[in-house]
Amino acid sequence: MTHFVIKKLTNCGNIDFGQNPYEVKFGTSTLVNIKHKKLSKLKKLINVYIDEHDLGGGNFIPPKVYKDKKYVGYFSYNARFWREKYPYPHLEKEYKL
Repeated sequence: MTHFVIKKLTNCGNIDFGQNPYEVKFGTSTLVNIKHKKLSKLKKLINVYIDEHDLGGGNFIPPKVYKDKKYVGYFSYNARFWREKYPYPHLEKEYKL
């Protein structure tokens, strides 16, 4: 069965609030290898992750989405799915997305 996969859902501290941008926001976690048949379920998970960890646009690291090990798009902070090239190569490298 084919699944959509987010290899890593993470965040970072927001320097505007005196947080360390090289570490996850204090009290939060990183999720790995999240799989689901439907993108809509991943979107709901993104919203829950943002809400539960009280993340803003400066904390959220947009996760890449794969299908059959092939990159298909990414989720932005507003949980919109974009079927286009990942626009943050510096984040991709730094956070090993």
